[in-house]
Amino acid sequence: LAETLAKNTVMRAELSMYVNKEREFEKINQMLRDEYTALQLAFSAMEDKLRKLQ
Repeated sequence: LAETLAKNTVMRAELSMYVNKEREFEKINQMLRDEYTALQLAFSAMEDKLRKLQ
């Protein structure tokens, strides 16, 4: 029983670590999506300026 409880404790700690990593990855993923959107908008604005200059 003690061995099972010890394994359970280790598994809970691992699960907590993985949940935290998943949250971190979700935040990073959202940041990358936001950056991508910003770059798309900037590129579109630059294309518009280029068209006006031509």
